[in-house]
This record gives sequence, C-alpha cells and structure tokens, in this order.
Amino acid sequence: MINELLEANYLDAIGDDDVKLSHVTKAAEDLRDEIAKRPGQIVPLTLIALDPDADSEDSLMVDTENNLKKYWQTYSNKFRSKRPVQLLRGTIIEALSMLAAGNINFAAAIWYTGSPYLPYKDLKGERDLLVGFLKSLGAKAEAAVVRQWAFSSDGKQLKQWIEGAIGEANGSSHSFDGELAGAVGSLWSADTAAFDAKKASSVASAVHNDIESAVATAFDGMNKPLTGLAKLIATEALKSKLLWWKETKYSETMASSYRECEDVLVAPVMAHELHLMMPELHPTSVEYFLSENVSDLLSEAPKSTILDLTDRTLRSLISAQLGNDPLLPFVTAEGRNSLVGLMNQARPTGKITKADFKRNLNIDPSTELTFAEFAVWCFKDMQAIRLLNAAGRRKK
Repeated sequence: MINELLEANYLDAIGDDDVKLSHVTKAAEDLRDEIAKRPGQIVPLTLIALDPDADSEDSLMVDTENNLKKYWQTYSNKFRSKRPVQLLRGTIIEALSMLAAGNINFAAAIWYTGSPYLPYKDLKGERDLLVGFLKSLGAKAEAAVVRQWAFSSDGKQLKQWIEGAIGEANGSSHSFDGELAGAVGSLWSADTAAFDAKKASSVASAVHNDIESAVATAFDGMNKPLTGLAKLIATEALKSKLLWWKETKYSETMASSYRECEDVLVAPVMAHELHLMMPELHPTSVEYFLSENVSDLLSEAPKSTILDLTDRTLRSLISAQLGNDPLLPFVTAEGRNSLVGLMNQARPTGKITKADFKRNLNIDPSTELTFAEFAVWCFKDMQAIRLLNAAGRRKK
C-alpha cells in the first residue's frame, strides 16, 4: 500500500527521503502488531483512516504520532505548529493494509466497517485511494466465500464431493502385514505345528494396531472431501432457511410478522436476525437480499436523516426492551464507534445527539438514508463486531 500512498501524496511530508519512509514503515509495522493484540481497535482506526476530516487531537492519532517519533528523531522539529494528519492517516492505512494481508478475517472486518461508512463522507481528493483500498479488501473477503455459495445447482459439485469421499474410502489400500504377520507366524512352531498360547496376547495387540492404522489411513483420505461435503450441505440448508425467512416474513425476535412491527424496528431487527443466520464471512449478494427484503416491507417509507433514524431506532429498541447487547453488539475499543456501536454507547441516555455523531462518525447528521441502506449498514457493523470480538477472545 505504501506505493499508492506515495502516489496519492499522503506522504509528501517525507519528500523523497528513503530513511524517513522507512520510519513510517516501521511505525506502521508496530501499529499493525498492536492492533493484532487488540483487534477491536480496527473499528476506530478504520474510521480515522477513511476520514479526511479526522480530528488531529483524536487519542489514536496522538498514539500514532508518538509511535512515529520513536523512529523519526527530528519529527518534532519538522512539525512544530501542526500535527500532520494526512501523514498519520497514511501510517494507519499502511498498518491496516499490512494487517489485512495476513488475516482474511481482519480484511473482512475493515471492509464491513468502512464500506457502508465511506459513501457518506466527503472524500475530497482522496476518493480513488480510499475506495481502491477498501475494494481490494472487499474482493479478498468475497473470494474467500464465493466458491462455497456459488456452486452449480445441477448437483455436479455435490456428486463430486460424494464420489471423492467414497473414492478415498475405497481406494485407501492397507496391507495387513508387518507387525501382524510376524505375530501370527510366531504363534506356530515350524517343527511341531503347535500353538504357542504365551504369544497369543501379541496377536491381539497386533490386530488392534493394524486395524487402527487402516482406519486412520481411510479417514485421513476422506477428511477433505467430507469436510467440503459438510460445508456444501450446510450452505444449502442456510439458503433454504433464508428463503423460508423471506417468504414468511416472520421475526423470531419480535414473535410476529415484520409487517406488524414499527417501521423503525424492521431494519435493525432484520439485520440482526440475518446476522445470526450468517457465518463470520458472507457474500455481497446477502446484503442485496437484505436490502430487497427491507425495501419490500417499507416500500412507502420516505428517507430519514441518519441522526433521526438512529435516534428513533434506539428509542424504539429500548421501548420494546430490545436495546441489549445481542441486538446492539459492541466491541471494546478506544476511540470512535461505528453506527451500531454508537447506538450501543448511547443506551444509558436513550438518545443520540449531533455531538455524538460528530465525535464518532463525523458525517453530516442531516444525511438521508433509506431504511434498506440503514439495515445493510447495521448488518455489516454486526458482522465486523462479531469477527473482532472472536479475534479478541482468541488472543486471551
């Protein structure tokens, strides 16, 4: 990513000095390692990276600067009066890029956090770089799941997996010789043809070991095709469940039809229930599936400002006693919050203000969204939060 940052003039402050460039790279590497230890920081750092108007006093911006100072001894002399926001954001972008290169779940989390946010930001002259950065991560996440979801419906792949499993089982030849043959041979004396009872126990042991070896050989060969077959069957079952959900329009959360729900609850509840059905990574087509379903239910609903929509949603969730962690999940992090994280953060007061929006998302609170757009944003936030919380648990 460093070449793209140079071409986009993010690193103008270092000129053509390769030594200073190495300082930025080392600072980015340190930040990458720190994020890997605290995955929740992906959310606020992604929002800063994608925000040309990011606050220079943001604590994560200050931390990034302090990290850069460790390598760049004359940094303070060069930037006496003003913190170089673009340089620091460039360092953050490079760190996120490094992190995503080594972990598909982190790449997906950055994509899920940033992609619904970016369309509502004034990117000024940075659109090409920021959109390109995010799309590259989205492509990685999509490639990781598309083959599992996009197999042909004529049964060819299913047949291939089954034949693979059977073939591996039948084709795993195992010769019952070696230890077993030696043990059996030793039971009989060549000159007396008499059975040696004392050696009978060695036959039992040899039979057990040889059978165990044969079974292990067969199952080792079957493991890959059977795993693929299991995933394929699970995916087909999930698709059937999604179609049933779409046709019935029944909400288990609300214990009623979505058509009977308050309009402002449809989007977050549908997003949540779809999120619960999905694995950690999902294909983009699922987002369109959600959008179409919400649009079908609320086709007559006008657009609302994002501030009004989030505030009304939070109030209605609390009123319906649904404003809890499962429906409004959060990730432990220092700094800015995503849309769902913002609603979770505002639960104690029960309202969201313009100041809350400025501090967390830093987008115009009068920006208008449809309910479908709001639902997809909530869904992708929930997917990202789950990925990051799971990564955080694995670090403990």
